[in-house]
Amino acid sequence: MGEKKQTMMDLNMELHTMAYEMLHATTEEEREERQAKMVALLASMDDKAAAYLSVMDRHAIEMEACKRSVERDTARLKRMERSMDFLRTTLQRTLEIQYETQGVDQLKTAEGRWIRLYPEATKKVLHVDEAKLPEEWWKETRAPRKQDIRKAIKDGEEIPGADLEVIPNPHIRWEK
Repeated sequence: MGEKKQTMMDLNMELHTMAYEMLHATTEEEREERQAKMVALLASMDDKAAAYLSVMDRHAIEMEACKRSVERDTARLKRMERSMDFLRTTLQRTLEIQYETQGVDQLKTAEGRWIRLYPEATKKVLHVDEAKLPEEWWKETRAPRKQDIRKAIKDGEEIPGADLEVIPNPHIRWEK
């Protein structure tokens, strides 16, 4: 079986050990032998470092390509979102016009899906004059009971200090 490849950490540890042994060599011959081994080890480290740098350069290029791809995809997503908003608004306007002119409030798509326009307005209690509001329409914490007030006004009751404001809120619902 082949020899295990040394990592940069292995080479650094070996270099450290050789430097220590070289400093503690007792003879000139021993020192020169260890110095030659260190030079060979440093050359091996240079090759490994060059390989690391090459891989790092490739990674940097790929990272830049990924960043550009993300930027392109983000811009594309924003364009698609704007397009969807435009299409949704156009469809809603089309249905509103058909409803106003022909009384049509739904369409069936080629795939069999129904698109319905709900033109009714939402009614909410928006204006409450607390000074005029009778005691019976207050919560225990001294806040108007808006849901009860809304229901009573819808049922035809007149309540001093409260009225309903009609807020146009047409919307489209997609159904199968």
